[in-house]
Amino acid sequence: MWPGLLAESAIERTQTIHLIQQSSDRSLIPLLFPLLNDPDRWVRYNARASILILAGPHRDSAQG
Repeated sequence: MWPGLLAESAIERTQTIHLIQQSSDRSLIPLLFPLLNDPDRWVRYNARASILILAGPHRDSAQG
């Protein structure tokens, strides 16, 4: 559904993360978890930020 998450380019992965965040669809959060181990630090940073933003009031239980 979100092939950009598997893109070779870190820029494309980051752009896809931003699109998911803008969708405001909390059901997409699990798609971002694998990116927390991405080789690119900005992809990891944006994935974490998006997870926390999408988690909304549940973010306290999402922080580790």
